[in-house]
Amino acid sequence: MRFRDARRRDALVARLCARCGTTRQKVTRIFGAAQDITERKRVEEAMTTERSLLRTLVDNLPDSVYVKDLAGRKTLANPADIRKMGVASAAEALGKTDFEVFPPDLAATFDADDQHVIQTGQPVLNREERFILPDGSQGWQLTSKAPLRDRAGQVIGLIGIGHDITERKRAEEALRENEARLRHLRARQ
Repeated sequence: MRFRDARRRDALVARLCARCGTTRQKVTRIFGAAQDITERKRVEEAMTTERSLLRTLVDNLPDSVYVKDLAGRKTLANPADIRKMGVASAAEALGKTDFEVFPPDLAATFDADDQHVIQTGQPVLNREERFILPDGSQGWQLTSKAPLRDRAGQVIGLIGIGHDITERKRAEEALRENEARLRHLRARQ
């Protein structure tokens, strides 16, 4: 409900309550209360805009972005993470642990990092990790994980991002092989 306010033209008012007293169909008194919620509405709109901007960024990054709860279950997975997990949709990814998606040895490695972040409250930054793509091929990612905290500062999960560095690792390996061949050729001369 919007009311004009002589001081502010944009005042929003909520919870207008009225109680009427009547005698013989005449109104004898009206009681009412109003509360200005203009600032609350502005904050809500700002939060909605910020949430939309953040979600747009997360959904369009080529990197895997995810959130896990204390039990290691995914509570958010962006499209890149969904593809890496080999599932068709976020609905299939959410609620799953790494042990339900990846081979046991990889899941154990991922879980060890997760538990370190959750138990110590310290991030794991720029760790190179091997992963298996849905087609069975091996890939590499540069992973960072940070604790997710509630308002009281308690760790309630973690947020992570994984940047695919598979092509870089393949190029490094090819370079090492070429250098080894070159050394071998020089040694034969």
